[in-house]
Amino acid sequence: MPVMADRWRPPLILQKKHSGQLWIIDVGQPYQFLEDWRIHVAAREGIQWRCTVHFRPHVSKAVRLFPHPVRLLAGLLDQTIGRGDNEGTLQPTARLRFDVEHTWANAALRPWASGQPYNTRAEVETGLKDWARKSATSRKTSQALQHHYPLAEQSLAAYYQRYFHRSAAEAKALSAYVLDIALRSHYALHSDDPNRYFRKDTWPSNPWQRR
Repeated sequence: MPVMADRWRPPLILQKKHSGQLWIIDVGQPYQFLEDWRIHVAAREGIQWRCTVHFRPHVSKAVRLFPHPVRLLAGLLDQTIGRGDNEGTLQPTARLRFDVEHTWANAALRPWASGQPYNTRAEVETGLKDWARKSATSRKTSQALQHHYPLAEQSLAAYYQRYFHRSAAEAKALSAYVLDIALRSHYALHSDDPNRYFRKDTWPSNPWQRR
């Protein structure tokens, strides 16, 4: 009977320098956000489970960790990326949603670890304007996004004040930074910038890291 089977990710295997004992860490599946780590050791009796490390509360969606205005914005953003039907084996829309889930999880629990998405804000806003012209439903969703975005930003700032004990100014800056990343993480749009992969130096630094 295998201890780990049908896993997308191979386990991490660590070895103690002096004893040679092996520690085997099942890091979970990539489609689960901030998945538990299950720790096993190699003993004479075989591979034995030792403990489980939890990185998040037990919720089905990362956005459930946020107050209502942020959850509402997340739902509207999800509507803009479509259903992703009949996309074949690679499933680009599903993969994009996995990335978004990790982005929201970091925003809620590890805002200092927020990464940078592929597109700039200007590229995303241009893409959203084009999308809004496609139908009355798209236009309505776009208008709702514009209305709810500042409300979500205020709510997220309050969340950072409450749970991370940030000052009002710090929480406001962090909220603006993280929510911008969350917005842009929903898309992988064409970029005309020939230096797309070399423009990291122009990205603003995470406000969390300024302390």
